[in-house]
Amino acid sequence: RETLELLLTTIISPWQILWGKLLSGLRVSSVLTSFLLWPLLLACIMVPYFWSNLLSILAYVGIVAMTCLTTACVALFSSVFFKKTATSLMTTYLVIVLLFCAPLAMNFFADTFFTNSPVTPVIRSLTGTSPFAAAFFVPLGFNTPAMDDPVGSWPHVFSYFVFFPSLNACLLAA
Repeated sequence: RETLELLLTTIISPWQILWGKLLSGLRVSSVLTSFLLWPLLLACIMVPYFWSNLLSILAYVGIVAMTCLTTACVALFSSVFFKKTATSLMTTYLVIVLLFCAPLAMNFFADTFFTNSPVTPVIRSLTGTSPFAAAFFVPLGFNTPAMDDPVGSWPHVFSYFVFFPSLNACLLAA
């Protein structure tokens, strides 16, 4: 009750509270994730094979940054719409797991059991909601005799960068 009265009498606007929560969540996810990116960035500098893949490396960094922003937006959305912290946390983790892993599971199921079905390519295109799939579809080409052709799909990666900013905008607008 005291917290509610304090919030009702504060001079901080609701938008300032929301942006503070969003930046706090983004800070936690981006700092923890950036520890994983240092080896990748060091490899870009030190390994000559990566110099021809700078656009791909930027795509990887963009995927990680967009994933951090999305997890922070989903957490903010859940904390605003649910009263209990436990419910908010469980909802956040459930939505993140569904967004990130369910498209991969559906794609695996369709590729395994419905290989010749006309729905299988549609399901494969729906994996754009998974940062894991987007990372796997980033084309990497190495100037070695063993791997001359880059394997990947820029349109699939682009669909990731279209879906998640629109999702984040919808979550923030709600």
